[in-house]
Amino acid sequence: MRRPCRTLPHRLRPATLMLALVAPLAAGLLHAPAAVATGPETETHHLRTDPARALDGQMVTFEVDGREVSGYASGLREGVPTVLVVHEWWGLNDYVKQQAEQLRDLGYGVFAIDLYGGKVATDPQTASRYATAAREEPAPLAADLAAAIDHLDALSGGRVATLGWCFGGGWALRAALASPEQVDAAVSYYGEPVLDVAELRRLEAPLLAIFATDDDWITPAKAAAFETALEQAGANHEVHHFEAEHAFANPSNPDFDAEAARQAWDLTRDFLMAHLRSPGT
Repeated sequence: MRRPCRTLPHRLRPATLMLALVAPLAAGLLHAPAAVATGPETETHHLRTDPARALDGQMVTFEVDGREVSGYASGLREGVPTVLVVHEWWGLNDYVKQQAEQLRDLGYGVFAIDLYGGKVATDPQTASRYATAAREEPAPLAADLAAAIDHLDALSGGRVATLGWCFGGGWALRAALASPEQVDAAVSYYGEPVLDVAELRRLEAPLLAIFATDDDWITPAKAAAFETALEQAGANHEVHHFEAEHAFANPSNPDFDAEAARQAWDLTRDFLMAHLRSPGT
């Protein structure tokens, strides 16, 4: 039975129905942040990754009902719970691939989908252009997510979670709404929320939503409205607020908050263990 969970603040200072995705996107709900904490639009996005973290996976393309879907795969194998990872507005860069490897280290199969057709932005202006194009033409992205979920659901034996940050956080939520019988858990880091209670009643998967109190894009007011809508929908949800900026979990962000990122990752790990089944079982 679905049950709402309590909201938890974190004070770190000082101390196959994809139409459900397309409609809100066409209405402009998944806006790209305007140069989120990155300075001038032409400033280079300096990617910070862990040099000790090997990328043991590989880029793959599979076909589902005649549709080709590409992404970074690591640890995918039959019968293993699997996480569908959705990238930020930058695209499928090495940071996202390293996050996929962290999930693989926990014993999950991971597929980090590429929603930009191989394009990766290195400055906010380009990232905004890619995200805006996705917002204006959401149907292909929605179809790719549906196809990926179909494939992973069959491969994993019916245990699939969605997880994304920012741009990808909104898509991770909408993918869970659009495929309620196939998605078993969803994690959204500061992603654009859905505020329609009727739509949220479609959510069968437990949801972990992580927000930042100093976020100028997904504002505290917007996060609060989302929580209210989740409660009204009777959704099984867990919401956490960190005293941090938007995209605080990404080390490439000037407003990266290492302690908040660590705590958010611990919440994500425990949430997946609880709702996606313990890896290896």
